[in-house]
Amino acid sequence: MEKLRRSAERLITDLWEYRYALIGLALYYVFTRLLGVPFCPMRTLTGFPCAGCGLTRAFVDLAGGRITEAAGMNPMAFPVAALMLYCAWFRYGKGMRIPGLWPLLGALVAGMLIFYGVRMYRFFPERVPYVYTKGSLLEKRLPWYEDWADEVIRSAGEMRG
Repeated sequence: MEKLRRSAERLITDLWEYRYALIGLALYYVFTRLLGVPFCPMRTLTGFPCAGCGLTRAFVDLAGGRITEAAGMNPMAFPVAALMLYCAWFRYGKGMRIPGLWPLLGALVAGMLIFYGVRMYRFFPERVPYVYTKGSLLEKRLPWYEDWADEVIRSAGEMRG
């Protein structure tokens, strides 16, 4: 019981320490919903999907036990979830610093970027979530951006033949 109490205290301390970031994230979420723009800052700004595209939907699918659907949205959800569980185990379960965190994060980011490149090559712009979203901020502000984005999309289709 004492171990559980200490874990709960660590969690509450962490939530309090990061309260402003959590409040900011919650406000960002509310504003994106109210404005009707994508939650992803990259997609909102550029219209193009990012390396984390589909992770939120993949986690929702994982939580609902839909493993195949999660893998289809973004298979990197599995190593991200594994790292989250690893971190939680050491931080809250054992009450200690997370061993090897930075090399693990570096490997995860490198893997996500490589996987992003492969998926963009294979699926962009025909398969959700790797699709272009019209109406980005750059498209609204830069007169040439829409034509440039259309050319990128056309070229992506031609690359695969």
